[in-house]
Amino acid sequence: YIPIVKPIFDLLKAEGQGSEMRDVALWVLQVLSLDRNITNKMIELDVIKWIVNLLWNESNSLSDDNLEYAHAMLMNTTLRSLGKKKCEEISKEVL
Repeated sequence: YIPIVKPIFDLLKAEGQGSEMRDVALWVLQVLSLDRNITNKMIELDVIKWIVNLLWNESNSLSDDNLEYAHAMLMNTTLRSLGKKKCEEISKEVL
């Protein structure tokens, strides 16, 4: 499944708010984020930064499901040591 992560993430970034394709891509990536190898690939692609920006900019307008998917994916990616390092890298931008 690792080869499909980047195309799905690219689709997720390209689709606008409220797009059904974006909703499905977010759901798929959240489900895939349960796998350690896929999560590592997602971290390399800067998914954490994208999720933080999504939650920062759109949390009030996201559906309940998408909000849950985004939080779950953030949690799954930040449980890895590489994910924690990525959080440290972007912490100055967020705080």
